[in-house]
Amino acid sequence: MKIRQCIVLILCLLAVFGCTTDKNRSPITRYDAELHDSIKKSWHDALQSVDQTRLKEGKVVVQFLLRSNGQISNARIIEDTSGVAEGLIVARAVSNHANYKSWPEGMAQMVGANCRLITFQFNYK
Repeated sequence: MKIRQCIVLILCLLAVFGCTTDKNRSPITRYDAELHDSIKKSWHDALQSVDQTRLKEGKVVVQFLLRSNGQISNARIIEDTSGVAEGLIVARAVSNHANYKSWPEGMAQMVGANCRLITFQFNYK
């Protein structure tokens, strides 16, 4: 599968999803919000197991390929202004979802491909 067939989707702020009722959301938006929330929860859970006073302020941007069967692959950190530990926490949160749930019926047709390039930003403050 060629990368250019994938759609780039940047999900940085949960607030983007709070603008509409669930009934008015498209299947893509609902799926993305659920994936975002699930990875964000995993990240928060991972943060509980480390001394947060030692974490460096900054951001970590991770990018991965999400296939229609829910498989996450080719995850990589594309920007890190924090540090190694912070990047590892993000990588763990994403890898915990390596086999996420399949796309809803019809979503591949809406997307126009059976994979998408996803980018998430995690902020450390």
